[in-house]
Amino acid sequence: MCGHFVQHEGMAAFIAALNPKGAVPTGYQNQSLRPFNVAPAKCAQVLHGCEDGLHIDAVRWGWAPFGARGKQPDSVQMPVETVSTQTDLRLLWPNGRAVVPSDGWYEWVDDAQAPHTPHLYFMRLRSRQPMFFAALAHIHRGDAPHQGGGFVILTTAGDTRITRIHHRRPLVLAADHANEWLDPMLSPQRAEEIARHHCLPCADFEWLQVNLALDNTASHLRRSA
Repeated sequence: MCGHFVQHEGMAAFIAALNPKGAVPTGYQNQSLRPFNVAPAKCAQVLHGCEDGLHIDAVRWGWAPFGARGKQPDSVQMPVETVSTQTDLRLLWPNGRAVVPSDGWYEWVDDAQAPHTPHLYFMRLRSRQPMFFAALAHIHRGDAPHQGGGFVILTTAGDTRITRIHHRRPLVLAADHANEWLDPMLSPQRAEEIARHHCLPCADFEWLQVNLALDNTASHLRRSA
């Protein structure tokens, strides 16, 4: 997975795709998200389940245990194969489950004929519907993200259709599994089962080469649709 993903649709569209009957918190109904290209160390809108219902918070992309903070780069992604055994994630797994809604993500691909001019691809669902990245998050509620908060996106292996772009991809959940993942009462065993066995298949995705700068992606994708 490359280091950028897109949150362009407003939260109303993401919530409607996740749960058509779900209420959208005040202030999010028709609001497109800014900035829509999210890079590591920047904040993204993250969904997480609490006893009083679904919450939306701005959370920094990247996380490290307190003792390791500043000594190594924050992790922005974690392989799902080790999520339940990774010592560093003991503060997040399994009760820090979250979902990052997205329109898609980017991958850089080296050009064998021109090594210094890699190509940029945008990965999205063939259905053009929003997608939901499975994530683990340390969330501090409030008006601004706490300096100790952050999230990591879980990744899984690709297959031959997608590995020519990249060998890893975000773990994308269908709406029903995303809702289950967000349930605060979900057992650790079921959470691990969802993480390991319920990623959307590579056949559900498509990719297109992006020829414009990252901050022009939204207009580019509208013209390419």
